[in-house]
Amino acid sequence: MLINQTVLILACCMVTGIVCSNDLILSDVAVDESDATVSMNNEKLETFIPTHEWQVVHDNQAVPAGLHIRMNFQTGVKEAKLLDPNEENQNENEIPAVEKTKVEEKIKTPKIIMSEETKPIEEFAKVDDKIYFTKSHLKEALHEFRDKVGIKDAEDVWKLEDLKKVVPHQQVKKKFRSIEEIRSELEHTMGWKIKSDMEIMKDHIFLLQNESQSDEVKGVTLDNLEYYVHQIDNGKDLVRMGRLTPIIMMLNDTNEILQEKAANVIGAAAQSNQDVQDNVVHNNGLEYLLQMLYDGKLMLTKKKGLYALSAVVRGNRGAQKELVKLNGLERILHVIKAEINTPLKVKAVTLLFDLIVEQNEVLQTLVEKGEKKADEISPLLNLLLDNGWCELLPPLLLKDDYDTIEKVLQAIIVSRDQCKKIFKGEVILKTFNDVMQRMSNEILTEDDADFKSYLVNLKEQLVNDVIEKLNQ
Repeated sequence: MLINQTVLILACCMVTGIVCSNDLILSDVAVDESDATVSMNNEKLETFIPTHEWQVVHDNQAVPAGLHIRMNFQTGVKEAKLLDPNEENQNENEIPAVEKTKVEEKIKTPKIIMSEETKPIEEFAKVDDKIYFTKSHLKEALHEFRDKVGIKDAEDVWKLEDLKKVVPHQQVKKKFRSIEEIRSELEHTMGWKIKSDMEIMKDHIFLLQNESQSDEVKGVTLDNLEYYVHQIDNGKDLVRMGRLTPIIMMLNDTNEILQEKAANVIGAAAQSNQDVQDNVVHNNGLEYLLQMLYDGKLMLTKKKGLYALSAVVRGNRGAQKELVKLNGLERILHVIKAEINTPLKVKAVTLLFDLIVEQNEVLQTLVEKGEKKADEISPLLNLLLDNGWCELLPPLLLKDDYDTIEKVLQAIIVSRDQCKKIFKGEVILKTFNDVMQRMSNEILTEDDADFKSYLVNLKEQLVNDVIEKLNQ
């Protein structure tokens, strides 16, 4: 305990630059002075008997609480004595009065005043204990400070004019080397050839375009490209340099494995990246991705195609219009109707749900502007309704997977008003009530508190946002 506090105080002195005394006051060592010895780590320690004179504390002695202790940090010798009467009210670890005065003098800082006046800062009266700021001058100082590095001394920041005493940019360039200089030195001294991301991606695209390369090499190349295009700037660079087109063309390759890997790259690059999304649409990428959803394709091909399709059309109204034009909604609905694989069905439902929500938000904005009527529905949802959207959703609630149930329930809620007539049918109402009863039974027997809370919330959505709304 004593050593830990000593180290802490020494560290404090080193960090703050405060001149610390070698005298320490410790009063939290709980030792019963009536005992002759104290046990520590199964060893018997002799109790230190203090006097009003300084005495050396040996390693085999336990120090009672409330003593004045000092240590020579150079020799490691500890000494202790009883507190003098004028020291009894001194706080633990308090700096002696003389040292405290020195510290106060050292850290004394002027008062900073924010003035509402608009006159130049130079016209304010100069006062030693005050610094005046104006909003405009502060903005100017911060603007100059933004692109500069370092200050001459910590005390410089106490005075406004010293904010300008920063290291000039040219000095920074002399002190710190650029990445190009470091790369050049490594190439020269270590024989390394260090390339930028763009250079690496160019090399990869060259391999893809080389007809002599095997499909296996191209597959590995696409896997490597996926790593780089996750960065938005790299994806934009591919578009700018015209290097994304060869990858889009591979979505139509005769080798389904290469189709899958190309879709993986497109999906990674297109997420929240409009430049990539627009480029995919412009180069017939949507058509190729929809072809990957056809019957007869491998399951992984369909999965990767739907993943990339989702990344391209989400948040991009132009891509969504092209999707409708290509009968893409019908193709996605066909996945829900015909596909045996439930996770793939759920991914399709989730994509269509997201598109409905996006278009509803746009429609709501137009309604608020008075450009649309409040009772209008989005063209996308209208098209889904005409192709059996309402009938497809309720049966998916009968799956045992609650992740599936949650996503399908969200789609049912967002489509409820438009599907109300169909949802109120006897068979579908029975489905809703059966699912609600199953949730109620599982809630009663579930031991996991978190999952139980999840089930309760899911049941409340089904009851409040579906069943009760349909009965109104």
